[in-house]
Amino acid sequence: MRLARRTSRRPTERLRRETIPISCLDDGIIGWDDQDDKAMPRNFPKSKKWLIVTLLSAITMVTPFASSISSPAMPAINKEFGNTNDMVATLSVTIYLLGYAIGPLFLAPLCETYGRKMILGVANAFFSIFQIGCALAPSITVLIVFRFFAGMGGSGCLV
Repeated sequence: MRLARRTSRRPTERLRRETIPISCLDDGIIGWDDQDDKAMPRNFPKSKKWLIVTLLSAITMVTPFASSISSPAMPAINKEFGNTNDMVATLSVTIYLLGYAIGPLFLAPLCETYGRKMILGVANAFFSIFQIGCALAPSITVLIVFRFFAGMGGSGCLV
């Protein structure tokens, strides 16, 4: 059995772009200056679009990953801090998830007020700073507190 292969030699019609609303503050419409506005994401070069998608994907992968990555290291962490209570060790893992759940309650309204780009940047900085704090924590108590705030910062990708 032989499959036929057909190709069309007709030129393809150029797809029409959807008309984006232009700002008209009198009518309460906030849009773009014009259809070719450089700030409109549809007009970004492909390289910039892929960079944004790659960075957002990495952030979205790393922050949930950080919730459980310390689990395999718990015996070493307990030894480092002289902790013998397994509940405290488990708390340092689960407290991150508490911060991850509470963070959007604060970040979502801020995103609506100040914009997602700024809030995501601040949340990622917050996440990174407290992750470094976790690495440098002098005690298990400080580690638990820093893990909570790292979880709050890590939740920025959820909003």
